[in-house]
Amino acid sequence: PDLRKMQNEKNIKIISIGRFSNGKDFVTIIKAFSLLKKKFKKIRLYLIGDGEMNKNLKHLVTEFKLENDVIFLGWKDNVFPYLKLADLFVFSSLHEGFARIIIEAMALKKPIISTATLYGPMEILDNGKYGLIVPIGDYKKMAKGIIQLLMDKPLREKYAQISYLRAREFSLGKMLKQYENVFLKVIENVSPRSLLDY
Repeated sequence: PDLRKMQNEKNIKIISIGRFSNGKDFVTIIKAFSLLKKKFKKIRLYLIGDGEMNKNLKHLVTEFKLENDVIFLGWKDNVFPYLKLADLFVFSSLHEGFARIIIEAMALKKPIISTATLYGPMEILDNGKYGLIVPIGDYKKMAKGIIQLLMDKPLREKYAQISYLRAREFSLGKMLKQYENVFLKVIENVSPRSLLDY
């Protein structure tokens, strides 16, 4: 039912996916979206996930009177059908490891806006080359970045295309090859004597 409803809507669809925890900082996304609603009437935010912040986030949505515009979809085993329908993907973590979900969104040609976490997103987006980067926890800058993407169709289409190409660089085969090269370099730099010491 959620998917059919999303398919039939004519609204701008923004999506974010992850665990509802402090570290993922969905509060910043909701605050940014509250600013977007003042500029765009037909816009919706879809959140996929679950976690300890679930009630707090729903309370914040009620506080901003956004109950009809922020849709909590719960946890989904397969997020791709929902990602495919979205216009933008937003990522708001305070800190992150690899952020595979960003690559999955890029593989579906979704323009990305992400916080500047030290690892993961910054590497994947190459410091802003493949998507917009905003300061961590800055909902005003996040809203500004989203507005920029929504208002600038050529920029949005550019990011959509290069996102896909970038995602291909992180294919399993290429990543395994990169790991293999790393291991080989490590082995080359370890003498037979030091190997016996382990």
